[in-house]
Amino acid sequence: MTRSCAQDGCACDGGVAARVERLYVVVDGTLAPGLQIAQAIHAARAFAAEHPEIEAAWFERSNTVAVLAVDGERSVIRVANEAAALDVPHSTFDEPDLLGRMTAIALAPGYLSERIVRGLKPALG
Repeated sequence: MTRSCAQDGCACDGGVAARVERLYVVVDGTLAPGLQIAQAIHAARAFAAEHPEIEAAWFERSNTVAVLAVDGERSVIRVANEAAALDVPHSTFDEPDLLGRMTAIALAPGYLSERIVRGLKPALG
């Protein structure tokens, strides 16, 4: 089976593949769809506020977002712990209306973030 550049996370330009920089947002997939969307936006907004230089550079170069889901708060926390251990810039969001539950995390574009989210499924998929 032949894979296209898009399937491998690349953009093709005249037969030359280039990596697409993605801001990764991981949400608690056990939440209702509307809540997942809201939590993803909260996490992305927190990332922009906490890491303005990284966010601005990503926005100018790519502006591509991947929103992925995990199974529950423990899994969101696990992603956050892995990002911290690898020194990946990230921002989490704890929803006040859900008793401070960690519902989403945004990860800076890059190889280590790709490694962290490898195997996760698209949110609402």
